[in-house]
Amino acid sequence: MTGGKGGMQRLVFRRSLFGVFTLWVVSLVVFLATQALPGDAAQAILGREATPERLAALREQLNLGGSLPEQYLAWIGNLLSFNLGTSLAGGLPVAEVVGPMLLNSCVLMLCASVIAIPL
Repeated sequence: MTGGKGGMQRLVFRRSLFGVFTLWVVSLVVFLATQALPGDAAQAILGREATPERLAALREQLNLGGSLPEQYLAWIGNLLSFNLGTSLAGGLPVAEVVGPMLLNSCVLMLCASVIAIPL
């Protein structure tokens, strides 16, 4: 086996760097896809009876007033700090809604790894 310990560290570093780059590209695609949707998010949330003041307040709360780079930075900052917002369907924080499902997925992933790695 050539390369030794240094070669393995370089491989892990390159793969990790590629993984971070891939996650960034995926986040950018998701953000741009949500921006490309027709209509106004604040108007869709509040409905037709919304007053201009309520629309302006919600747009400010959702960081919809700035440029696309400003909106992306606010969105990615909230995502990285696990501030996922509030579910419109249940009114609960998204982290509380997704948390138990994420835990179940991790348990399934661990079970699959325990079976697949020896095979």
